[in-house]
Amino acid sequence: MGEKIVLASKSPQRKEILAKLGFDFEVCPPEQEEVVDYFKTPEEIAKNIALQKALEIQKRYPDRLILAVDTIVVSAAGNILMKPKDKAEARFMILGKSDSVETVVSGIALLKGDEKLVRYEKSHIYFAKITESDADKILTFNEWQGRSGAFSVEGRTSLYIKGIKGCFYNIVGLPVYLFNNMLYEFSL
Repeated sequence: MGEKIVLASKSPQRKEILAKLGFDFEVCPPEQEEVVDYFKTPEEIAKNIALQKALEIQKRYPDRLILAVDTIVVSAAGNILMKPKDKAEARFMILGKSDSVETVVSGIALLKGDEKLVRYEKSHIYFAKITESDADKILTFNEWQGRSGAFSVEGRTSLYIKGIKGCFYNIVGLPVYLFNNMLYEFSL
């Protein structure tokens, strides 16, 4: 499927999605700390972080196709939910999902040489009631670790998801339809 992609990510979900779709790729995780400007919109934040990752990896692979993605979760109250620092913060985030709608925003950057495309995708998750006991059960699976919003749409938290509007794979970590369209824009 075209040229080999350099995936600028540590995400096992992104690796799994690209492999399932038959892309030829190698993984090169960024090492720099993400810089977040909370005065920007969630869409701008996700796009900026994805671009930061891609630009860092492009320094190592200047003539290769670089793919970088950043996914953030926005609570019903409009708060940006990054990766929780500990179990207590994860519990707070999980309980905040109860009977609410959260938005998942992924920024995606494709770079090759001087060419650059940066876009975003949004999906909405409709959660059922989550009790304190439910949250404690969810936490025992440790799915919150390394996950924006402290949940996995494919894991235990899925028992409390009433519905999804938008791209499912965006919630997993790579908006595949948008990615494919961006590849076409790149003429790849």
